[in-house]
Amino acid sequence: MAPFDIREVRELMEGDELELEKIGDRKTALFCIVSDTDMTFNFISAMVYTQMFNVLCDKALENGGALKTHVCRSYSVCRNTSVCWKRTCDDLRS
Repeated sequence: MAPFDIREVRELMEGDELELEKIGDRKTALFCIVSDTDMTFNFISAMVYTQMFNVLCDKALENGGALKTHVCRSYSVCRNTSVCWKRTCDDLRS
């Protein structure tokens, strides 16, 4: 939890400006840019992606199994995050 000792990290986590709940309703692009050399803050992007997938799955279930807008995801550097992407993607396809 040491990163939360950094004021900027705490401020980043204080509010919700991403509006993840709107991604399945309208065309949206979300970019999470992480360092190639320093993995200190990769947990933040992992949290964003995990929460986004949870929100999208819940919305799809509420809407009969599909979202109003087709959602694509693309990762250029997945290996730097701490989430098990294969399992997450397999769960989303089911």
